Amino acid sequence: MHRLLALLVPFTLLAAGCETEAAGLTIGDIHDNPSSFVGQTVTVTGEMEEMEAPGGWFTIDGSAAANDEILVYSKDAVFTEDQEVTVTGKIDSLMITEVEQELGVDFDADFEEDFNGKPYIMAESVTPTIR
Repeated sequence: MHRLLALLVPFTLLAAGCETEAAGLTIGDIHDNPSSFVGQTVTVTGEMEEMEAPGGWFTIDGSAAANDEILVYSKDAVFTEDQEVTVTGKIDSLMITEVEQELGVDFDADFEEDFNGKPYIMAESVTPTIR
């Protein structure tokens, strides 16, 4: 029995440190408690609203509810306004200076004012939602 526990404990600790994907998550859930999602891989669905900055920055809106929009970065996404998409990626808090240095971009003042310090998704995939 002790051997079994000795084998299971490291596996359990390893599994506890793995990223988890939150099921049934909405954009509003992320805004309600952003710090609890930082570093997690999430999947959300929403309508692509508008390109916010060159190089793959756009917003998706999950519903007509207030505070249900989130910024997404995907260098590979093909932007089509008003298209419903499913986005999977890691949540982070947008620190403008760090992201500008990391990606070699220079955001304008309006972008900084609207999004600095707010949650965003570093997308691993952006796929059209089929109804």
